[in-house]
Amino acid sequence: MSTSPLPFPTDEELPEDVLRRLRDRPPISIYRLIATAPQLLIPWTDLVSALYQSTVPARLREIAILRQAACANSQYELHQHGILALSNGLSKEEVALITSTQPVTTLSAAENLVCRMSEQLERNATLDEATFTEARALFDNRQFIELVTVIGFYCCVARFLNATRLKVESGNPLEGRSSPN
Repeated sequence: MSTSPLPFPTDEELPEDVLRRLRDRPPISIYRLIATAPQLLIPWTDLVSALYQSTVPARLREIAILRQAACANSQYELHQHGILALSNGLSKEEVALITSTQPVTTLSAAENLVCRMSEQLERNATLDEATFTEARALFDNRQFIELVTVIGFYCCVARFLNATRLKVESGNPLEGRSSPN
């Protein structure tokens, strides 16, 4: 059953490689909806896999995604990554704090910084000089690029989800998982 005002493609409408990829992933609605344009699904899920193999600690990655999703008001993304955050070391209280409308200042210095990075990239599409300088001092080159990429990608995800009005599926296909792949 579709959780979107847009129809999901049927298995019969999809190429075999796309069907295989869908079967190899948790049954989350975003993947089925992306498969409407079948040429997008495999590169999309490959990028998600690469982002989840980064050198950035999983906890920081999920903090970045949650804060970005909150700033974008992406309910689907907030729901799914709220579940993933719990599997990646965050408490329910921390998730609530990160997804609130208030500035995040009570986590560790690195976690507060990641929240500011997400806020700025979502709202301004850039980092202010102070945040850029602090991030460059705290993270090595690779981690900095990985963080900016994960936040930028999830800015795209939020826009896709908000524009398509995708609703959260019943059940929690990501329960107990540490990644959406």
